[in-house]
Amino acid sequence: MAPSARHRSSVSTGGAVLRWCVLTVTPESPRQDDVLPLLRQADDFALALYPAENYHALDVGDLERPGVTFLVARVDGRSLGTAAVVDGGDGSAELRRVFVTDAARGLGVGRALLVAAEERARELGAHVMRLETGLPQTAAIAMYERGGYRHVPRFGPYAADPTSVCMERDLREAPGPLPRWILRPALPDDATWMAELRAVVLRPDLERLGRWDPVRVRRRFLDRWAPSARG
Repeated sequence: MAPSARHRSSVSTGGAVLRWCVLTVTPESPRQDDVLPLLRQADDFALALYPAENYHALDVGDLERPGVTFLVARVDGRSLGTAAVVDGGDGSAELRRVFVTDAARGLGVGRALLVAAEERARELGAHVMRLETGLPQTAAIAMYERGGYRHVPRFGPYAADPTSVCMERDLREAPGPLPRWILRPALPDDATWMAELRAVVLRPDLERLGRWDPVRVRRRFLDRWAPSARG
């Protein structure tokens, strides 16, 4: 799987202060305390869109079966999304259990899960990735289309489900880049490390001017820290 990015920095857009965050996707257990709630959220989200008989989810036990790789997306260690890769054993793999929390939607987490899942499928020897989603999930369908997936006839357990949308992608085609950074609004507890970063940047110039005072530099930044939007 792709290694974690390590560097962090911040950026101001002129409105809200934003910061770069480390994004990782790695194989993990689905039974972790911060992962089980994501699976429940995914169930609640889907069952609000589909009748129970049209919901084709894998449960926790299924996700631990041989041939299944369960992936967790984390931003600075916080779990924000999941995906599973099921080895078909015939040169194909199926993408299952894709979910991204509301807070992480639109930030590239879904794309990162998709690219990492494809990488895992290749490691398993698959040359085709298949998936099923549903007609109401237009944002998911659009993401898959942007990722090179094409619509195919409904297959397997989805063949008789009129709400299902089935897609696949040839994994022998060049993969897209894996997103490793996202932007989110800055939080109050970001102030400390940002003050340290500012001090590092300013020190050479202030020392040349004979005005280097690390306490004063940090204090001035913290006194003016305002992570909310400024208008």
